[in-house]
Amino acid sequence: QDQVALCQLQALVGTSRLLRWYHEALVLQRRLETLNTPAPLPIAAARLNGTDIFAACKRAYITGQMGWADGPALGAWMQVVEAVEDNRLSMALPVLIEGVNSVEEAASVGKIQ
Repeated sequence: QDQVALCQLQALVGTSRLLRWYHEALVLQRRLETLNTPAPLPIAAARLNGTDIFAACKRAYITGQMGWADGPALGAWMQVVEAVEDNRLSMALPVLIEGVNSVEEAASVGKIQ
């Protein structure tokens, strides 16, 4: 379960920043879980280490809120967040398929066990 989250986070922020990300994410997560959040409820309520689409969106959303992590992986995941907000998950399929393929590839070469 945590391996899926770890793979996504490595793509979002890189291995060297994982500890910093986690520390900041715990603070931002608490803010996100309040009733006054701009994030859609399924994303705000998701668990950070979850394996569902809403947890993956929450990790991306929080990463975007941090302001120090940016790149193609974050941009792609923010498209998924937008698709969830608009209730149009079909817009997110290309990103989701790419994400699944990258996790399977990492597992096959032994990066994820």
